[in-house]
Amino acid sequence: RGKPPPSCCGWKQPMIYRKEVYLWYNGDSIQLFVAALIMINFVVNAAEAQVKDLPIKEGQLEPDKEGQHIFDGFELFFTVVFTAELLANMYAHWWREFWFSGWNLFDFIVVIIS
Repeated sequence: RGKPPPSCCGWKQPMIYRKEVYLWYNGDSIQLFVAALIMINFVVNAAEAQVKDLPIKEGQLEPDKEGQHIFDGFELFFTVVFTAELLANMYAHWWREFWFSGWNLFDFIVVIIS
């Protein structure tokens, strides 16, 4: 943390703002913010799963869809934010440093699947 990104991949000139993005992305406040978003996303997904498991009322053929648009909105929000986080991470750590990290690969796969 706090050190500039290593030079990589034969780039002769530094990429625009890469050092600044690297320092910003690896700062404690951003890492804590992302961790908090992951926890909030987990809570929202757990709440959605609980609502979907509510029993069907008498005379209903399928579960209520009421309120589903709220969960859809949360899903879109988290997908956009985590995609932006992934792009910042990819730019900050560029090629080799990004792709040779198991956590970054895991993050990439999870964001692509979502």
